[in-house]
Amino acid sequence: MAAPEKQDDLQSVLRFNAELVETVEQLQKTNQQLRDELDLYRRKLFGQSSERHVEDDSQLHLFDVAEPVSAEDEDDELDPPEPRKKRRRKKKSEKLPAHLKRKIIEADVSPQERMCSCCGECIASAESGVVC
Repeated sequence: MAAPEKQDDLQSVLRFNAELVETVEQLQKTNQQLRDELDLYRRKLFGQSSERHVEDDSQLHLFDVAEPVSAEDEDDELDPPEPRKKRRRKKKSEKLPAHLKRKIIEADVSPQERMCSCCGECIASAESGVVC
């Protein structure tokens, strides 16, 4: 009578083991899907903004719950957006070439014209940082 009980115990242990294996496989599959989804969100959030999502067979389809898209609708969606217009940068003024002739003109200013009309100080001292 002991033998049938052991047989039932063995059967129940094997069934329980099979259920555990199935549960582990399901959890691993769910875990991998969540990792893939997390990677996708990380790429969208932290990836380059010029990076585009390319649709091909190697890409995972995480949220394909909607109706399938017809071929006509696909053609409309595949049209690339118009490129942005680039802003023109202002050119910096270039230095004059060394081979050009230069003429230096010095203006002689009288000492009375060098004095500030507000405070009476010399304008040359104002150039050192003192402003009226």
